Amino acid sequence: MKGMSIQDNFTYITDLRGEHSHSEGEGRAVPTVKKVADLDGARIIRLTFRAGDVMADHQAPAPIVVLGQEGSIEFTVGASSTEAPNSSQQDPDSSHTVTLSQGSAIHVAAGQVHSLRAQEPAQATLILFTGSQPVEFLPHPPK
Repeated sequence: MKGMSIQDNFTYITDLRGEHSHSEGEGRAVPTVKKVADLDGARIIRLTFRAGDVMADHQAPAPIVVLGQEGSIEFTVGASSTEAPNSSQQDPDSSHTVTLSQGSAIHVAAGQVHSLRAQEPAQATLILFTGSQPVEFLPHPPK
């Protein structure tokens, strides 16, 4: 597989950077999501954002770690006030937002609602810890 060297006891991945797959103004303002590798116990996914791209509230089926690589991404854990249908009834302490940038990371437990928003072009690497059981990665359905 391109960008990957598989040995008996390790896998070296080099294809973690990439361009956005569609041009500005084409379709919805969502990041490009590309599966890079399925490994023993983990799936590696590249997230590439343009300025303004949003990954709306969703949940992961297993624990995740998201590593900031380039630019900055607002990462909200808990229903985001801009995406939640009943945001006026939302407890302001129920969500927390951090800024992911190069050299930072966030861990999120399985099933926790989270969202991502980029104010500038940005990239991140998502590690989905699948354990020994296969896990289906279901993208957020279009609205």
